[in-house]
Amino acid sequence: MHCQSVSCSLLYPISPVGVVSGNSSEHYFELGNTIMKEALTADPAIDAMVFSSDYHVFGAAQALYELGKEPESVRLFGMGDAVASRFAGVDFITSRNDMEAGVEKILDHLKDDDGEWFEYLPGEVVHYCRKSFSAEK
Repeated sequence: MHCQSVSCSLLYPISPVGVVSGNSSEHYFELGNTIMKEALTADPAIDAMVFSSDYHVFGAAQALYELGKEPESVRLFGMGDAVASRFAGVDFITSRNDMEAGVEKILDHLKDDDGEWFEYLPGEVVHYCRKSFSAEK
């Protein structure tokens, strides 16, 4: 299967539909599943969803399956490039960042706190294709 490039724009305002209170992949999966179902119930025309972790995406993909929707009917975006992404069989886009470098930058800022702070952490966008077990950059 060949992945197609995707262009997207961020629409405002953004309304939060869930709050993360747990810290396990199963919790994130369930939350993504619930959020996807609630969002599609509120607006069946949704064609894209952005999540703060790849495990949310896995739950959202399961919700699409449970609701009888085509997996490609809603573009899914996650963050973190979880190792499980390579084997999940879900077509979605995620971000890959050097988390160690990010933590170092945060710690440096905390040591030398001089007010406002903005730091760019480079990353890459990764597109996982459904059932391909590979990624396109």
